[in-house]
Amino acid sequence: MIRVGLANQSSTVTAEQVKRVAAALDVQVKRDLKPVWGVDAEVVALGDPRNIPSGVSPIIIVDRTPGDFAGVHTITQGVPWAMVSTKRDWALAASHECIELLVDPSGEATHSSIGLALVDGAVRETAEAFDYLLEACDPIEDTDHAYDIGGIRVSDFYTPHYFDAAVRAGVRYSFNGALTRPREVRPNGYLSWRHPETKRLQQLRNFRGFEIVDLPERGADAGATTTTRMFVDMNTPTPRTHPEQFARR
Repeated sequence: MIRVGLANQSSTVTAEQVKRVAAALDVQVKRDLKPVWGVDAEVVALGDPRNIPSGVSPIIIVDRTPGDFAGVHTITQGVPWAMVSTKRDWALAASHECIELLVDPSGEATHSSIGLALVDGAVRETAEAFDYLLEACDPIEDTDHAYDIGGIRVSDFYTPHYFDAAVRAGVRYSFNGALTRPREVRPNGYLSWRHPETKRLQQLRNFRGFEIVDLPERGADAGATTTTRMFVDMNTPTPRTHPEQFARR
């Protein structure tokens, strides 16, 4: 069993709040995520936030993250970990990062599926196959798609059927039902992949309408300090549609 620990290093969040959020995330992981993704994990509140026990993947709660991220996760010396900021909804950010940390601890996993293109502003399938970065919350990261566990807002996440070739009746594409078809990107969400010919990282963004963008070239030394997922996070702006909007930065 994987252990995820909430480590409170902020000046505003109380120990009791951390316990409540950890309990909600533990329910989400065991009740909602495990049957869908086969992840066996538990989430706990750590008593000493600066002493992370061996074998625990921490989600560190801070007042402000380096780079002003709301939430990010990566891996260091084989240990997946995340950091979330109290500047926005840190509990929802923690849920988001917890799910993605568990679904893809490496930050490098991909899933092959039908490619996408924009034709006259509409998303269309292509004959190519793309290797999509496995980011289970990004296409539906807006707060409008969150749901409640014990008074705590937690993130919706897509299911493995998100990469199916075609729509099928009775199939759930995200746990909370925000997604209705494979490879759908809801408002304020995005989807990332590596193009099969150019090998360039690209995204379909739905911020103020759809657009496909090329991410910056990744330097030769980037792999030594960041995972592919963290590199994508660092190069993805996030819209803010209202004050409580969950944003990654």
